[in-house]
Amino acid sequence: MSLKWGYALVLVPWLTELAESGRLPNSAQDLVTEITMTLLIAGLVFALSRERLLRTQMNDTDSLTGLYNRRRFQDDLTREVGRARRMKSKLTMGSFEIGGMPRNGDVASAMEPDALLYRLANLLRQSTRQDLDLCYRLAESEFAVLLPGTDASGSETVSGRVRRMSKEEPFALEHHGISLAIAMTELLEEESPDAFRKRAVAALRLRK
Repeated sequence: MSLKWGYALVLVPWLTELAESGRLPNSAQDLVTEITMTLLIAGLVFALSRERLLRTQMNDTDSLTGLYNRRRFQDDLTREVGRARRMKSKLTMGSFEIGGMPRNGDVASAMEPDALLYRLANLLRQSTRQDLDLCYRLAESEFAVLLPGTDASGSETVSGRVRRMSKEEPFALEHHGISLAIAMTELLEEESPDAFRKRAVAALRLRK
């Protein structure tokens, strides 16, 4: 059931009264009863819609980093490519991969893997536009961002910010023997989402 139809249930008590008696409640007691039923139904609809939203977010979100996952990436990529074509606007994909990931319990590294991934996720959030750009964790050490309305030149601002912040504390990846490969790929005219993604992967491999 969609949310709009759920909220339509709020009108049921009033419509029922109208259908049965041909009039709306005219006594104070009947009016209080109808209002109470309306509020109860509205509360139930709100609770159900909130639960549905939370389930959707859990299915679309990486549990460790809080970024969107690969499943959501595929859906968003198709949508954003289609939007860029319709609007004749730019779209750039940023690809990121960590090299030399420490293993759990690795005494040679002072940075735990989960903490490293979580920090990189926050770094991507801080380096992109909160209400427009989209950040994803695609695999264990692979991340991506979609930058609507941004060309290759504009995306260099994002990649430059990520590189700079990755070299500073508390990241300082190079101090821990960890590398970060970055590739920014601009959507070509008439390019399909799948071809766009494959070209971005190839560009990232060249940076490693």
